[in-house]
Amino acid sequence: MKNLFLLSGILFAIIISGCGNNHTKPVDKTWSYYYYADPDPAFNRVVVMDPRKMTMVGEVPVPGLSPHSADRAGYTNRMYIRTAGVQSFDVINATKMTYLKTVLLKHKPRAAGSYNKYRNLQLISGKDHPMVSIIDVSMDKVVGTVGPERQPGQEISGNCGGNATGHSNWLDKDHFTLLDRYNDNITVFKVVKNADGTYTFPVTQVLPVPTGVHTIDVDVQDRSLTKTQFFAAIEGSKPKSADKPEGKDVRPQIWELNYDGNGKLIVGKKAFFEGVGSDDKIHHYSISPDGKQIWQPICLSKELFVIDIATMKTVKTYPIGLGGGHVNFSKQLNLAIVTNHFDDAVTIIDMKTDKVWNVKITDAPEEDGLFIQSHLNYVSDDGKFFYIFATHDGVFVEINLEKKEVSRIYETAGTPEQSTS
Repeated sequence: MKNLFLLSGILFAIIISGCGNNHTKPVDKTWSYYYYADPDPAFNRVVVMDPRKMTMVGEVPVPGLSPHSADRAGYTNRMYIRTAGVQSFDVINATKMTYLKTVLLKHKPRAAGSYNKYRNLQLISGKDHPMVSIIDVSMDKVVGTVGPERQPGQEISGNCGGNATGHSNWLDKDHFTLLDRYNDNITVFKVVKNADGTYTFPVTQVLPVPTGVHTIDVDVQDRSLTKTQFFAAIEGSKPKSADKPEGKDVRPQIWELNYDGNGKLIVGKKAFFEGVGSDDKIHHYSISPDGKQIWQPICLSKELFVIDIATMKTVKTYPIGLGGGHVNFSKQLNLAIVTNHFDDAVTIIDMKTDKVWNVKITDAPEEDGLFIQSHLNYVSDDGKFFYIFATHDGVFVEINLEKKEVSRIYETAGTPEQSTS
């Protein structure tokens, strides 16, 4: 067994983008495979999984230390590998499963999945400094880096680990965010392309927040960028103490953020979680298939809160496992599936009857900070299967959602952890 910590990450899948109708033509399976970064120093690779055949079809060793996610570079067949141990990222060809090159950064990469199709720019936020680098996908070139350096002695008040930033996202085709976990704010930047082809990035807003924000969006990749409502997952901060002098005594909470279309976020209603104290934390939330609810797992309290978006009030709660961090949905079966990062079981919830099942996927012991289950896991197109990595064991797992049981497994060795960031 291998000890993994909260800075570890996990799983990525991009659903097939389309195939020709002529079944005699070769089919590009690139985007029907799942690509997982594996930071195990014995491998330091990206593994490529075929969920239909439940097998590993390839692997790509990368030179950068500690690969933690594999994000598609815009709409290309390249991927940006977030090598979290160095101030650079690696680029691979996903179709040929080969390493291409390394691109230098001014910071270690924290998240690399936020793409703007209108400008062909991709954001990579910082792990060691509260910065964001802006990448021109056509050339894999850094066209700018914004945000401050970490100051000597500066510490993070939030409870969700030591990453300098949360997940940066695009608000529209001209504006993006930096979720600064050192200075506890959300900074909004505007993209300005100059006549000589260079870029500048003026600040349009600095929004103070009580403590670190993990994310303000569910999907940062490939959307229309016309959304006007976001939600800030404010992770929580323990009270100040000898072992956490930067603590702020902030309970986990969600803020509604309304976007004015001109580079400014306006704070709306706020949601709190009854019985959840400032020693707990939240990670990612999900929006229900009908778009009317926020499903927010609480990491240590082993509880999931369902928030009505119209009122920002709790309408239901469910018991889950330790380290609840992500929720997926099977619309066909009307199920919610909860990834419990520090637990041995995946939680399945019937959204109509409220019945709850726990499907065990590993014998690893529960432990706060020990990543047992992968991030960002996926439901099959027909809604009948759920795919997840038992990261601690290096085992790819398929769960039959109709039977609520493990149906197939595949051992890869290593510790494949995270795909898209």
